[in-house]
Amino acid sequence: MFIHGTRTQTPIDKLDQAIEYLKKQLVPRIRSAPGYVGAVLLADRKTGSCIEITYWETAKALSASEHVATKNVPGTHIVKVEKYEIVILDRDQAPKPGELVHAYTISGDPEKVDVVSSLCATRFCLSQGQSRGIGRP
Repeated sequence: MFIHGTRTQTPIDKLDQAIEYLKKQLVPRIRSAPGYVGAVLLADRKTGSCIEITYWETAKALSASEHVATKNVPGTHIVKVEKYEIVILDRDQAPKPGELVHAYTISGDPEKVDVVSSLCATRFCLSQGQSRGIGRP
């Protein structure tokens, strides 16, 4: 699976308007795109910083979605557009709106991505029943 992430900056007084636009305009428009799996919006309501993420079945579907997924939301400024392959996905339940997340950016040698993902899986993705890990309080 692959993601298309758009980092944006929105004036705090326009944030709710931008969220509504994404919910009612952008997400319904991309739902019909081939290979679309889902979307999530991460927002820091104190700063107006957001990360819009769409999920795609394949790299080909991700590439084909470029014209739809990178739309500027009215009132926002696109800071950076990023594309990634999901190499670890561990959660014991689907996320719900209003929950908080920690987002980490790791940079390094692409040849070592398997080593890093394995390390992250063993250090951060704890087995069910343990109290801390990705997606767990």
